[in-house]
Amino acid sequence: MGKFTDGLEKWAKERDKRQKKRRQDASAVELLAVKKDVTEAIEAGYSLKTIWEYLKEGKKKRWSPT
Repeated sequence: MGKFTDGLEKWAKERDKRQKKRRQDASAVELLAVKKDVTEAIEAGYSLKTIWEYLKEGKKKRWSPT
């Protein structure tokens, strides 16, 4: 490989080490944290889409629906 690709490879490996690894169950934890709020909102008549957008806009969620 050339100098550029050698440097790029080294940088990419170091970057991967620096970046935080997100726990695989982090989405479940976040969902459980707002479960009561979501349940109350559904019971109050709000649509799931409205609740979803509210949580997303308020930065209260990072997970996505499946």
